[in-house]
Amino acid sequence: MNEAPAQTYRNMRLERAHILLTETNLSVMEIAMAAGFHSKNGVSRQYKDRCGETPFGHRGRLRATDDA
Repeated sequence: MNEAPAQTYRNMRLERAHILLTETNLSVMEIAMAAGFHSKNGVSRQYKDRCGETPFGHRGRLRATDDA
């Protein structure tokens, strides 16, 4: 896998957060908890580092696309 186990685990949690963000109406805090993060700030920071936008920004973009 060419990555540390902690990095693999973090990426799995971020993928879970991404799926929940896309497919549910859960709050970002609920998504953070369901994906194994301790706070919405923790998931937001790591999500932005990986995806280039915050969970709030991603969800807002999805909603704008749905409304168009």
